[in-house]
Amino acid sequence: MTSSAKPNVLVVDDNADLLDNVCEILETVEDLEIRPALALNRHEAIEVCRSASTALDLALVDLRLPDSDGLRLSSEIQELCPFAAVVLITGDASLESAIAALEQRAFAYVTKPFRAPELLRTARSAIAKARAERESELLKQSLEASERRHREVVDAVPAFVLALDAEGRIALRNQELERVTGYERSEMLGRPGREWVGEGGEARLPLKDGGHRLARWQSTQLVGPEGTPVTYALGLDVTEERDMLRRTLQTERLAAVGTLAAGLAHEVRNPLNSALLQLQVLRRRVEKGQREPASLLPVVEVVGGEIRRLDRLVSDFLAFARPRPLELRPVLPNEFMQAMEVFR
Repeated sequence: MTSSAKPNVLVVDDNADLLDNVCEILETVEDLEIRPALALNRHEAIEVCRSASTALDLALVDLRLPDSDGLRLSSEIQELCPFAAVVLITGDASLESAIAALEQRAFAYVTKPFRAPELLRTARSAIAKARAERESELLKQSLEASERRHREVVDAVPAFVLALDAEGRIALRNQELERVTGYERSEMLGRPGREWVGEGGEARLPLKDGGHRLARWQSTQLVGPEGTPVTYALGLDVTEERDMLRRTLQTERLAAVGTLAAGLAHEVRNPLNSALLQLQVLRRRVEKGQREPASLLPVVEVVGGEIRRLDRLVSDFLAFARPRPLELRPVLPNEFMQAMEVFR
């Protein structure tokens, strides 16, 4: 009596006439497109369940079967068809039978002889429950698969990926970040991560074993699933890039120092020659007995000016060849404006 098509309703009873009657009642429900399968015993019911699996919505099971009891079969059906709602059929409704039905996670039970409206109401409710649970599970599986794909994509990105919650704690990270920093997932999630990203641009990325890497970050803020802001950041390791740039600049500076040194030699000769000439003038005036300040001081001033000029040349050369870190110090606005007058 088993239907060849995969059913969404299974009716199990050793009374063939009752089976046919239930089948006729269920087939009157056009909007649900019920496809009933009929079984006279446990063996036939199990075969139907194995064929239907997750497609089965409802099982109407008699409590008394020739080769089993309905409660045991109810449990077997739920194992084979996890979304099926089981409704037990009994000719002797009692408190004990109701408790037994609940213990077997049955959806409901109906008593024989049952009325068609009651059977249809119970069937509708049971099928609606089964289909809602199936859709919920399929949606859950779809979301998990989507999350798994997205996680695989994030982990495959050859860059740092971080997500920070509203408090700046790490809510998501990728494998590249784990590989470079040495921190495992459990060590990262929930810890403060705002300093890792900074305010955008370049920031130091701490390493578990000490030291740091330099990362260039780009971040954006979106609204998370709970309405709270989430900061997503994508970072690139620019440590080698910065080292290479520094070495390139150093090489270029050394080459420029060589060129500058050749020019410096020429620039130094001019004030040296001028100073030597003035010293010769000074010597002749002294030898002639001209020792008045009015005669000697102008020469001394010229020599002093040329020496100061040499000092500036050497200082400029050293500042270029060995640049020192910028030193910040407070200054009065008037002093700053007076110093700027020199460059006007």
